[in-house]
Amino acid sequence: MGLYLREDGSDRLDEDFELDESAWENWRDELTGWLAAPKFCERSELTEWLKETPPFDS
Repeated sequence: MGLYLREDGSDRLDEDFELDESAWENWRDELTGWLAAPKFCERSELTEWLKETPPFDS
């Protein structure tokens, strides 16, 4: 499972998605490049969401 970012440039989280075969085909080049040199960042919105008691409210 993954999360899209909003298209408004705010870097806030939008909706979730499943990395299925279709998504892999669409993003293969970008994901392969990222896997060669991964970079991570912390998103405060996601960090706060993870602190909630399950079930999480999306």
